[in-house]
Amino acid sequence: YNRIVSTVRYDDGVDNEEISVPVAASYRFGETVNVDFNVGSRPGYTFKGYCLITDSTYYTGLDPYTFTMGTTDITITAEWESENGTEPGIPYAETEPGEVSYGTMLRFYADYASAIYYEFVTEGETSSLTGENYTDVGTKYEGAISASESGTYYFIAENHGLVSEIVSFTYTVILPPGRTDGLAAVEAKIATMTHTTVTATADIKEGLVELTPAQGTEGEEGYIPATYITEYKVTDVAGLNKLAEIVNGGNTLAGYTITLANDITINTKVLKDGFLEPDEGAGATPNANLTNLDSIGNRTNAFAGTFDGNGYTISGLYIYQAHQGLGFIGNASGAKIKNLAVRDACVINSNASEAADGSDDDRFGGLIGIVTGDNTVIENVIFEGVVGSAAAYNRGGGYEYVGGLVGRADKTATAANCIVLARIYGSGDVICKKGADKITQTNVTGFDATYP
Repeated sequence: YNRIVSTVRYDDGVDNEEISVPVAASYRFGETVNVDFNVGSRPGYTFKGYCLITDSTYYTGLDPYTFTMGTTDITITAEWESENGTEPGIPYAETEPGEVSYGTMLRFYADYASAIYYEFVTEGETSSLTGENYTDVGTKYEGAISASESGTYYFIAENHGLVSEIVSFTYTVILPPGRTDGLAAVEAKIATMTHTTVTATADIKEGLVELTPAQGTEGEEGYIPATYITEYKVTDVAGLNKLAEIVNGGNTLAGYTITLANDITINTKVLKDGFLEPDEGAGATPNANLTNLDSIGNRTNAFAGTFDGNGYTISGLYIYQAHQGLGFIGNASGAKIKNLAVRDACVINSNASEAADGSDDDRFGGLIGIVTGDNTVIENVIFEGVVGSAAAYNRGGGYEYVGGLVGRADKTATAANCIVLARIYGSGDVICKKGADKITQTNVTGFDATYP
């Protein structure tokens, strides 16, 4: 046993302050340890002594204290007593509540507090923070908070189990012009979008509906292919998934019309505060807490039909894949996308060192990844979201040909009456990066949501 070496560490017992304590030291089993009471000062408090957490032994420091070292590491924690009573002071804000610029660092303090907890709620929400649940509901305040969203912070201070009253501080965050103006434009356009009665009775999630079966053998003389219903509705996420499966399987759906029958929420909240992409999983994988869709079309399989949003909104679109041709519509060839709003969206090309399709890992966009066939039409469309991610961008040596409306246009297209509010990573543009001259634009407005 006398060869076993363990460590004695000193802890200042305070979360939000740095107080000097003796340095850690190593001792052999059975060696005598002299507790070092040389501790720094803490304004407003008196050092009472040290507590050995493992067995609650208390060392006052009034007399030299020794103990015999055992076989495990030991932490000795400082105990403090407030000079002005034991209850913590009421939290206060360094930054005056009211209007603040985006990114302002908000700082809060409380006298004689060992910890401060807070809950943030947006306008219209109610705080649930109480003196009993503050450690569960609240977030421990551990430094300045960057102002990224308007709302109210509710604070409570704690000192060894005793808590202060709860106070609140409300801030209105003034966003950069691109984000502010873009949101206003998006909301104004949403208000003008109308819906028509959906005549399609077949739901795409059930697959294509056959009208007449094929006759003969494909490739042989006299063969007559099967015919199918050409009008379908989309009512839910299953329908979007089925549509992607059909197109990515090689059916362009040329001559088909797909119509949204209602708003669809894929995920309740994709973008983080500050118009930032969600965290990815370990090892360049999708965020496991989000429903991850694939594009309708990809680098080798194009969509050539009509997607009519019918004035409805698809919210919470999250696409995290590793191939070219990523976007709500991954590849458009003579397709028509109209009357659609895509909001709270994030399209990420994982930018791995080797793409799943063996190609360069780029060419993707928010609404459309790539345009590979002439006469593609984009009409009365909104895209609001993030294209790419900081992590993926840095991992793969950058992005090329990234856009909010279209990533890359290799063939002609027209775009009319569209609004794009997007944060773009890499070599990109809010509307279109590569081949923008091939897109004839009428009343198309782009807002850059990239924050400093």
